[in-house]
Amino acid sequence: MRISPHLTFDGHCKAAFLVYHRIFGGDLTTMLTYGDSPMASQIDSTWHDRIAHATLSLGDVELTGADVPPQDYGRPQGFFVTLTLDSPARAESIFNALAIEGNVHLPFRQTFWSPGFGVVVDRFGVPWELNSTHEPPNSLANGNVLDSNRSMPEAAVIPELGYDDVSEAVSWLCSTFGFKQRLLIGNHRAQLSIPNGGALVVTQRALAPVVQAECPSCHAIMVRVQDVDAHRQHAAQRGAKILSLPRDYPYGERQYSVEDLAGHRWIFSQSIADVDPASWGGKLVEG
Repeated sequence: MRISPHLTFDGHCKAAFLVYHRIFGGDLTTMLTYGDSPMASQIDSTWHDRIAHATLSLGDVELTGADVPPQDYGRPQGFFVTLTLDSPARAESIFNALAIEGNVHLPFRQTFWSPGFGVVVDRFGVPWELNSTHEPPNSLANGNVLDSNRSMPEAAVIPELGYDDVSEAVSWLCSTFGFKQRLLIGNHRAQLSIPNGGALVVTQRALAPVVQAECPSCHAIMVRVQDVDAHRQHAAQRGAKILSLPRDYPYGERQYSVEDLAGHRWIFSQSIADVDPASWGGKLVEG
């Protein structure tokens, strides 16, 4: 037996599934309009461009949807589509992408049952629960302080920039500025090495909420520190706005985020384990 969520829309099915495909990945296997279906002769011509059936395949799960006539459409209520991921970081990225122009009911955060959980209704009115189950490795229990982690660049300060197309951005930055690919994470995130020891993180803009309206490409500056909890405590005592408390991630880092006096977003990161990037979905390109 297999259960597949089927979503109905008031004419926005195509737009919704293109957004879901960009956010979730997978294969968009069906996008059938009423005009191309056997029902074309029975449907008003104004409906021929609307979607009779859409399918997004995500491994063993299929998300399906369709546009329905106004008299049959009702805004979704009484249910949530729940997505459970091993990685809290990936779950939070998807949550943030769904929240763009949507309505956050419960901010993504750690709960007693999950390292990361949040509830959001997206711009198309579909309610989602994002849940994560993976407990990342933590060497802090043994009192270890690590200077390096295979999943992270060696640089101490790492800018993170958002682009609409990560593959295109990586190709352009490498060919134009002489950067080199270090690590690829699906088609939504990459690490680049900069000559003379620098590093840059490139991320898909849809998964990186804009920090400043006047700088739509900017996302955050990441700084690696020895003791992230002590750093957060000091920043809080100095009046900094803490955006997220220190949390362990499956790629071997413990991080918190903070906003400075001008509204810029900073991420402070401590290596807590030496993690093989392949264990959390990364592909190491450079040694």
